[in-house]
Parts: sequence; C-alpha cells; structure tokens
Amino acid sequence: MKEWPLGAKLTGWSALIVGLSLLVCGIGAVAYFQHEQIEFLDDQLRNEAHIFFAQVSHQTGDPGQIATATIRASLPGTRAARLVRVQTGGHTIYESKMMKRTGIGPLAQGSHTLTVGPTEFRIGVFVHEGVTLYLGAALNEINADKSALIIALLIVLPLCVAIVAGGGWLLARKALAPIREIAAATEQITVHRLDQRLPVLRAGDEIGRLVQVLNSMLDRLEKSFHQATRFSADASHELKTPLTVLRNIVEELLDSPTVRGADQRKAQMLLEQTLRISSITESLLLLSRADAGQLKVDSIPTDLGQLIAGCAEDADAMALDREIAIETELPEKLTGLADPGRLSQILLNLLENAVKYNRPGGRISVTARREADGRISIAVGNTGPRIPADKRDQIFNRFFRLTGDRAVEGHGLGLSIARELARAHGGDLVLDRSDDDWTVFVVTLPAAASNDEPSLLSPPKTALTIPQG
Repeated sequence: MKEWPLGAKLTGWSALIVGLSLLVCGIGAVAYFQHEQIEFLDDQLRNEAHIFFAQVSHQTGDPGQIATATIRASLPGTRAARLVRVQTGGHTIYESKMMKRTGIGPLAQGSHTLTVGPTEFRIGVFVHEGVTLYLGAALNEINADKSALIIALLIVLPLCVAIVAGGGWLLARKALAPIREIAAATEQITVHRLDQRLPVLRAGDEIGRLVQVLNSMLDRLEKSFHQATRFSADASHELKTPLTVLRNIVEELLDSPTVRGADQRKAQMLLEQTLRISSITESLLLLSRADAGQLKVDSIPTDLGQLIAGCAEDADAMALDREIAIETELPEKLTGLADPGRLSQILLNLLENAVKYNRPGGRISVTARREADGRISIAVGNTGPRIPADKRDQIFNRFFRLTGDRAVEGHGLGLSIARELARAHGGDLVLDRSDDDWTVFVVTLPAAASNDEPSLLSPPKTALTIPQG
C-alpha cells in the first residue's frame, strides 16, 4: 500500500473533516428548515381552524347545525389551496373538490403528513363542539424549497472542500518546510562529516526544540563514535606488538630440538590461535580506519585480467582437496583503476568464502567485464547452499555468521573488509543473487580508459579454466 506524504495526509484529513462537518451541518439545516416550515404551516392551519370555528359559532350559535353556505362563507381566504372536510355526528357535511380527489379517509385529531400519489400533504384534524374540521395543504412549495436548498448545498459543499483542501495544502507546505530543510541537512551528515549540525531555524517553537534535541543527540553520537573508533584502532595497534612477540616465541619453540611430541603439538596449536588473533587484529585495525575515513587505496591503472587470474590460481590450492573447479571468463585485456594489493585482498576473501561454502565437487566462476557506464564489474559465483532472504542484509555485518556456519573456519569479517575496500576504491560489493545452488557476489570498480583496449561489451574471446592440481 502506498504511503502518502505527511503534507498530503494533512491536506486530505483537513478536507475530509471539513467536508463531513459541512455535510452534517447541511443535512441538519435542511431538516431544521423543513421542520420549521411544517411548524409554520401547522400554525397557519390551527389559526384558520380557530377562525372557522369562531365564525360558525357566531353565525349559527350551534356548530352542530351548520349549513353548507355557512361553511363556505366561514372558510379562510386561503381555502382555494386548502383541503377541507367538515363532519358532524360522524357524517361529512362538506368536502372540497381537492379533498375528494385525494380520497383521504378518517384521521385522528392532530397533525398528519400523508402521501397521495406523487403529492405529499399536511393535514390538521380539529374538533370543536361536535364539529370535526379537516384542514390541510399540499407540501409542494416546502418540498421545492427543500430541494433548492439541497442543490445549493451540493454546489457549495464541493467548492468549500476544494477551498479548504487548497488552503490546507498551502498551510501544510509552509508548516512542513522546516522539516524538509532539517531532512536535507540531516542527509549531509555522514560518517565522514559527523561534525555537521542541523540549522536552528526557529528557536522558540517546537521545530526549534526538535532541532536542539537532535543536535544534542548528534553531539553524543559523534563523541561515542570517535571513542569507539579510537578504542578499536588503539586496541588493534597495541595488540600487534605483543602478538608478534608471542608468535616469534612460539615459532622458536617449534624449531627447538627439545620440544617434541605432545609439547610440540600444543605449541603448534598455540601458533595457530596466535595467527588467528593476529588476523582478527589486522582486520579490526583496517575496519577502524574505514570507520574513521582514513582507509586509503593507491589506485592505478591495473591489468585486471592478469590480477584476477592470479587470485584464482591462489584459490585453486584451497579448492584442490574438495575437488572444486574454478573457472574464469575474462577479456583479453581489461584495465581498471585499482590498488592491486587491496583488490587481491577483496578477491581472495570472496574466493575463500566461495570455497568454504561450496559443496564437494562444486564449481566456482569468476567473470569480469566493462559495463555500459564504463565501470568494471567482477562477479564471483559458486555452487552451494542458498543464503536465506532474511539474512542477505546482514551478511556484510561484522562478525555475522549464518546459522550452522560455526563448523566453517572464519571470524565473520571477510565480507565486511571486502566491501569497505571496494568502497574505498570508489566502487562497491553486493550480493547479486543467491538461488538454490548458485550464489554470486559482484565487485564494481571505476574504469581506466585505454586506447588499445578492445570493446568488452561483447562476449569475451576466450574462456580460461584453471586446471585442478
């Protein structure tokens, strides 16, 4: 479902609320207007009935003995528009033509609204000294006024809603302008620009208070980040010397003729763990430099085909025991801007993972090409288990290991290091795909143009397969 911007939500809700309010008020106004009109008509009918009974009593003295001529003479001046029926002793002694046409039967004393055919009538039944008077009128004029009022509301209501929506949009845009400025300023704050702060646009209102709180939070985050980065760098740097000394001592013990048997095996295990700790320390030092924005690469125009082939040959030694075939598909000449040592580190990390997380007798594919935008892309694919979809955003996190990977050697820093190095080159490292039996990582690098370099958008002319063993 599409998420609407806040300004659109405010405009929509304000228009909806005003529209519903006007609709309710309009319905109430129409109902009140109709009620008042009918009440006014009822008052007219009661007054006319009072006048009728008074004149009949004055002329005859006995309302029960009313002559037709007397009735006609006593009807109000509006009798032409009235329904009239006069009854005495249960018998009708006078009935107007309009009343006869309606065919309205006996009614109880009081006011009644009746519909006869397409016409609606309001009839009052009045009783005085044995005389029953039916006096009523059609509601055509009242209903016509009601219809005109409804039409007016239908015209005015959308116009009011449109005006409110336009005004709400302008107000929302003006009110949210500081939020947009804060968002734009926040986007400029990166790991390399943690000293940037948000501008205090209006110090006295809620927006100004929000900016002050965010700036205070950024101060704390910057301080914590620098402390963590400094600690990681200092700790890694301080550990290098004692680890080097420890490794030298263990190597000397292994070379000593007096250390044999179980002691030699223990010393060998100690050396392996020392080397592992040294590797983690070097990795953490590299990552701390990346966090501090101090990770530099010396990019030069490099023959990437030759470098990739060399890395694939080095990985072949790791793949030999598990009978994993490493295939490369490279153009004859592919020049790119790269630090050869750092790029080799990226590729060896990817190839090492491709071996470790492969199945016995599986396959690894390494391809490279120039993309249409001039960048170089290097893809490393391998057979093996699929990376779950919910883990794909986490595999580049430091020390992250997939569930069940504890049996596989490593400390969960390889992909993090490879991505930081790729980004230091001005490129990136991404997981391109991971199907049931095929996973592909892609490294992108900026290209270095070469006049004698062939077009690499077409399929490569050769495909080299590195022999096993």
